[in-house]
Amino acid sequence: MCRKRVKVPKYKDDAAIREARKRCRKLYNLYKTLDFVIDDEKYFGLTGFQMSGNRNYYSSNRDRTPSSVATYSKKKFEPKVMLWIAISPKGLSTPVLTSGRSMSVTSSTYITRCLNPVLVPFLQEKYPNGGYIFWPDKASSHYARATCSFLDGRGVNYVPKDVNPTEVPQCRPIEDFFGVLAGHVYRKNWVARDTEALKRRIRTCIGRISPETVQVTAQAVRKRLLKAYRLGIFKVCH
Repeated sequence: MCRKRVKVPKYKDDAAIREARKRCRKLYNLYKTLDFVIDDEKYFGLTGFQMSGNRNYYSSNRDRTPSSVATYSKKKFEPKVMLWIAISPKGLSTPVLTSGRSMSVTSSTYITRCLNPVLVPFLQEKYPNGGYIFWPDKASSHYARATCSFLDGRGVNYVPKDVNPTEVPQCRPIEDFFGVLAGHVYRKNWVARDTEALKRRIRTCIGRISPETVQVTAQAVRKRLLKAYRLGIFKVCH
């Protein structure tokens, strides 16, 4: 049986792999009774030709195939849109979409665009009595002093940096959500006219993803952490 190879992070050495596995175990044991709330960013280009389903075409004669079908063009520095969103078993946060120079994520922009106006109200609405743990990845802006001070001041229950595993996207199912979303956005080789059209398309496609899909996706965290520390972090990809 032919199987597709899965892309995983490149770890520095076996010690890094053991440490990631150890932290997955600790993360599971500490928060196994709580809902994981996960956030992340994803960049979308105007075209979706990087997706495997959009790179191919069918033709019995390549020489007679119109160039518009057989080829595609792409600017060297194609405009992009950055999406930030948080997911949990109780649903999605409001998406934050930015483009141009404003896409860089610093602790200041993370707080003012994502955490304060979106994440905190989301947690207050969905988890008024607690019962959650916020799990950011280990990007520098996510654990900057200003960020941690803001989260502490707002009473947000989040994973401490010394507990957070390094480079385990396979345990964070928000990556799966982004894959589903990208499939909707670039369906049938859809191409955006500009970044504003792309933003509208992303918002529309987010609304098309069913609450059940979000719930099932977000609930996979504990299962993946358990599998990572019992069988190894690469087994999560199988």
